[in-house]
Amino acid sequence: MPLFEYQCLECDRVFEVFVQRVDPMAAPVCPGCEKTNVERLWSPFSGRNSGRGSCVTTSSGVG
Repeated sequence: MPLFEYQCLECDRVFEVFVQRVDPMAAPVCPGCEKTNVERLWSPFSGRNSGRGSCVTTSSGVG
């Protein structure tokens, strides 16, 4: 399930919501003030990196 981060435009609280199905008509409710005047924040993707590198180069031997 995707995890989206929102900021309430009424009380400035930032909160996260697990979304099972994206419905553009359904706005999440702020857990602080219970209003739906919220804005979705764009967070950078966080992934796990082993630090070993994953670049692979191959040579076809042609040329």
